[in-house]
Amino acid sequence: PTSTTSTASLSFPPPRRFLVGTALSVYQNSGGSDTNWSVFEKKRARGGLRPAILGDTPCGQSSGFWDRHFDADAELARSVGSNCMRLSLEWSRIIPKPGVVDAAAIQRYREIFDSLEKRGMEVLITLHHFVHPSWFDETCGGFESDEGLRHFVEWSKVAFAAFGDRIASWCTFNEPGVF
Repeated sequence: PTSTTSTASLSFPPPRRFLVGTALSVYQNSGGSDTNWSVFEKKRARGGLRPAILGDTPCGQSSGFWDRHFDADAELARSVGSNCMRLSLEWSRIIPKPGVVDAAAIQRYREIFDSLEKRGMEVLITLHHFVHPSWFDETCGGFESDEGLRHFVEWSKVAFAAFGDRIASWCTFNEPGVF
């Protein structure tokens, strides 16, 4: 059978680039901030020992991504064919206390984005990768309270204002079914 329907007048958006990449949680690869996970790690100490990776390296500080290695990690990701990297914005670095925004942390993220983009990699962002400031749980009960939800909305607005000019793809929660 022949079709009388013509596709000549149909318009389709250009195909999106297929993304192949890597992902990381900034806290899990750098630590060094006051989060629900750093509190958890301290509570998990047994016999005077804290949880560790590779001997006595504290959890969350094993790779030094934030302080030292983001350029090298970006190069490694690119060398295996990645054209994107998904990483978390660590809320406690950007808003260490309610109402306080750390401009230096925002600048560091911009440097990380620069490193990825100069290698032709798209940056994808996760707002919450299981880690939030310890004050979020301590002062308002975290996600189980209306006040906590207002804090998360405010955090999201700060992130969008700081990085919306650079980031097109956002993920609200890493693995929401697990959280």
